[in-house]
Amino acid sequence: MEEQSERVQDLKIMLKVLGDLNNRYKQALEFYADDNNYKRIKTIATNIDMDNGKKAREVLGDKQ
Repeated sequence: MEEQSERVQDLKIMLKVLGDLNNRYKQALEFYADDNNYKRIKTIATNIDMDNGKKAREVLGDKQ
């Protein structure tokens, strides 16, 4: 019984860590999806710059 309790605690910790990581990824996607972040002067073109956040908005479900 104690082993199961420890396993449950381990899983709760893992869920918390994964939830936090998911939130960080979502925040990054929201940043890249925001058109305002592409209005700055671009010195080096990257794939991220070229789509102006389109892929990030698609992942977030915002098909603008």
